[in-house]
Amino acid sequence: MPGKVNASLTLLHINVEHSKLTFIDAVVTIPIITADKEGETKAKATISSLPPELHLKIFKCLDRVSSVCFGLTAKKFYPIHKEFRGLVPLTACCPQVPSRSGGRILFGLLKEWIKETGLVFSGAELKFITREKKSKMKEDDFIWRFYNWRSFGQSPLAKKLVKAKGARRLEILRDEKEAGGWWEKGVWIDGQESGKGGQRWMELTYEGVEFEGIGDGTGH
Repeated sequence: MPGKVNASLTLLHINVEHSKLTFIDAVVTIPIITADKEGETKAKATISSLPPELHLKIFKCLDRVSSVCFGLTAKKFYPIHKEFRGLVPLTACCPQVPSRSGGRILFGLLKEWIKETGLVFSGAELKFITREKKSKMKEDDFIWRFYNWRSFGQSPLAKKLVKAKGARRLEILRDEKEAGGWWEKGVWIDGQESGKGGQRWMELTYEGVEFEGIGDGTGH
């Protein structure tokens, strides 16, 4: 007769200081305890070897950013993430992390991982691009500003950056709304209990940002 099953797993290790997520599937194990007539025996299984229905339950417990990062740890996980979350913008955030720095924004968490491909994040395009393309954008912007010095702050790149900053802010608000609150000076503010949520998230309704659904296609 099978005995009790005790499960203990750690999904993610978030190193905020260095803006990295570490996933070690081979080390993270789940002790499964079974009993038979001769006594108890122990067996270990990795997260990857869990049944698919448990993988889905794990993903349902994650926010958008954590879902992307966990999905990228194995080929079998990413399709589950994509089916459940769709394409997540690189400007999405992990609201459980107190800081608004790159330590909780998706592009900040992926920049070290994707560095090997030679791509860098563009604050104007809101996606990873080649270093050559980013340098060309800066060079073109410098030339434009030189010949249009009277409208120095209205260059195409400057306008893109302003627009991108607004889009990034909306994505952060969207994730905070999903989490039900936000961090304020190191203290977690519950949007419902404090009564501040409605006013803070009113901008999302005004801008027509969908709370549930797929991202804008510029992410993962």
